[in-house]
Amino acid sequence: MTNQNAATTVELRLPELLERLQQLPREQSVLSVYLDISPRRLDREALLLAYRDLVREMRDSLPAGDALAFDGAAARIEAYLTNRSEWRGQSLAAFAPAQSDALYVGQLPRRAGDLAVWDTEPHTAPLLAILDDEERVALVLFDSEHARLFTVFLGEIERRTEITDRVPPRQKTGGWAALSQSRFARHREERIRQHAHRAVAALTTMLREQPFDRLFLAGPDEAVALLRRSLTRPLRARLAGTLRLPLTAGDAAILAAVHEAAQVSERKHELEMVNELIEEASGGPEADAVLGADAVLETLAQRPISQLYVAASLQRSGMECPSCGRLAAAAATCPDCGTAMVPRADLIDPLIRQAVRRGATVEVVSGEAERLLLLHGGLGAWRR
Repeated sequence: MTNQNAATTVELRLPELLERLQQLPREQSVLSVYLDISPRRLDREALLLAYRDLVREMRDSLPAGDALAFDGAAARIEAYLTNRSEWRGQSLAAFAPAQSDALYVGQLPRRAGDLAVWDTEPHTAPLLAILDDEERVALVLFDSEHARLFTVFLGEIERRTEITDRVPPRQKTGGWAALSQSRFARHREERIRQHAHRAVAALTTMLREQPFDRLFLAGPDEAVALLRRSLTRPLRARLAGTLRLPLTAGDAAILAAVHEAAQVSERKHELEMVNELIEEASGGPEADAVLGADAVLETLAQRPISQLYVAASLQRSGMECPSCGRLAAAAATCPDCGTAMVPRADLIDPLIRQAVRRGATVEVVSGEAERLLLLHGGLGAWRR
């Protein structure tokens, strides 16, 4: 908790922030704010001006009955921005429920853009998109005597382990001592294999205690080849490639290299998944996959889905039933209960929340996968 309003202002890492927001009472208004806090926004005054512009624009469009609650929530966030002196990450996410004095805050590793939303539920789609992209990644910097193991999550080095084993240096072979030197070389190779096995054992412990999604290796080619051959099946399944990093690389270089490599790997994986989804959906009404807003919303209402795909840039309005929560691209009355539907400027956020509550995983896709999915309405799902 922060010193300012310590009893009510709670700062959380992204996964814990999402969990806490999901526990908020339903049907109470919440002010959700995302602000750029990257180095390009140099001072507090610029941050406050950007925030006030967001709030002023939103307040002008609110019903008169919401003004007092909105002003209280907005004042809590402004007090936090005024008193906070240090920032980390690229974006700030702040959530102020109208019916309490609590404020939930997280600092994010990626820019989410300046955005304010006043709604009956927290606006969490940007958090879900960032969490989907920011998988936990493991990295091993490895040579014949040293191994440095890291896990990286949400833009930070989360865990590190170092292993050192003394290995005899290489010797020239030939002449009268060739046999002895050959034995020495085999002994040296065995010591390096033992060193690799120790690194694999430590990596396996990390996987068991804090599961990661992707694994990268770095080091001299010969040493990395040996380590690769020593990986167990669960580790090989997560191996995503090798990086060009020196064994002595510092934290900043490690974070930059891991982020770039993980993004490339994630974009490739997303494209494969979207291609598979589109191929299955082409099989007609009995297919296990559907594409487009109408088909996805109808499927979500009628039967469980296992996975929802959303194009990162997709913006879509629609309708929502105030009685049962049914979502629709366009409908005057609810197909389920007959209640008059109300318009929603943003249909994507409630769609994601409903899918998650009903047990689906969500993939927010970017790059080539996003462009491909947008050709099919920007939404897709696998039926369970």
